[in-house]
Formats: sequence, C-alpha cells, structure tokens
Amino acid sequence: NAAGALCVTRDELMALGKSRAGAIVTKSMTIDARQGNPEPRYFGFPGGSINSMGLPNLGYKAYAELIPDLKRFGKPGRKPFLTWESMAFTRRLLSFWEG
Repeated sequence: NAAGALCVTRDELMALGKSRAGAIVTKSMTIDARQGNPEPRYFGFPGGSINSMGLPNLGYKAYAELIPDLKRFGKPGRKPFLTWESMAFTRRLLSFWEG
C-alpha cells in the first residue's frame, strides 16, 4: 500500500490493517487535525484516480493513539505502520526546538 487518498480515518486504517496489504501507511500528518480541501477532491476511474486532498489528517496525537490498535494486525513485525509528516509540521517543530 502506498499512502493513498483513503488512508486517513481510524476506520480506513483499521480496514487496511485487516486487509492483505503489506503495510499500513497514512497520509501526511500535521500537528493539528486538518479537514483538507472541499469536496469533490477525489475521482476514481478505471485504471487509476486523481485527487487534490489538501492533507486531510487526524493530527499526530490521534495517530499516536492508534498505533497500539494497528500493531495487532498480522504477525509481529510483518505489517509495519508508517506515517509521513508534512513540511509545515517539520518547520513548526524546528521552530519550537530552536526556541
């Protein structure tokens, strides 16, 4: 699984965990939850899809709370959980650390 347009909510990630996918990968995460762009923002068609999601995500704290539930899928060490931080998230953290 690549970080797809439908890897945002708890239900979507739990469904991915129950699937035969080799890993659980979220969309980019930010410090605060984001709704993303207004709909319609996703269009599927035979052979692919196009989207302009706008980084919808639950925020890093919500994903951190989901990790114990997501780790129970598959055999230990067989289905990794991956998430990506947005550049805005990185800049805010660097600003915080630098003081």
